[in-house]
Amino acid sequence: MRKVVCGVLAFLAISAVAQVDKAEVTENPQTVCWEDSVKIYLERGRWNDKEVLVKLAECYHKGNGVPQSSLGTIFMYMQVQEKGGMPIQEYLRNYAADDPVRLLSDAMTDLDRRHFDAAQVKSEKLKAINDVNYLAIQSVLAEKRDKDEQRSEELLQEGIQKGSEFALLYAVMAAEVERDMTAYEEYLKALSPKMPMAYNMLGRYYWNKGQVENSEELTLKAIICFRKADERACLTESSARRWINYYDKNPDKLTENLGDSATIKRLRSIFKLK
Repeated sequence: MRKVVCGVLAFLAISAVAQVDKAEVTENPQTVCWEDSVKIYLERGRWNDKEVLVKLAECYHKGNGVPQSSLGTIFMYMQVQEKGGMPIQEYLRNYAADDPVRLLSDAMTDLDRRHFDAAQVKSEKLKAINDVNYLAIQSVLAEKRDKDEQRSEELLQEGIQKGSEFALLYAVMAAEVERDMTAYEEYLKALSPKMPMAYNMLGRYYWNKGQVENSEELTLKAIICFRKADERACLTESSARRWINYYDKNPDKLTENLGDSATIKRLRSIFKLK
């Protein structure tokens, strides 16, 4: 029996970190080149600039320079909170009640608190604006409220096929609970490009498996995942520790693709690691 994973908002305590020279970015939507702005935001976000992470959240919200992503918006605000910024709800309350990000966030909270009727209302509103994340909400409701696992699985797979990030996230967490590690890996591989903070989880999976199997290939796959998370300002401290640990033991093996000495120096400074 598939166990539903609640507390989705607690998924991944994300860290990106430290301090860099602040380049000015013109934000007039009529003139700004968002792809260039996002590059600057990501570089500053990798150095723990909370203000920039808020800007990145808005980029995910509006699809400016990055694919539009409600979950990307939510998790970027979570990073700000983790780094000492305002609580995520303080940011989300500025969104209209019928904004897809607000609807998804509130529905996730409703599901976590077992407020199924409220989640149902928000799911219907998401469906009305053609937001496919409603299918994931319906999948959780089918399992938790209706006790219909077959229908829940059907809705979940439909959501994944139609591009629901919440459906993929839910599938990842369910696979982990069920210890179906083949599905866990495949779902994470699908989710990570859409929601880069998931690269930390995929990297951790490869790292742990590589340690058990004494596999250099898996360990290097883990390092690549950590690098991808870092590039998107989503690297966690635990991922950084593993990356630095590998570098300390194998300083000659790191390359531009895996992270050079300058990258490791930055990570040590950011996370205050020796």
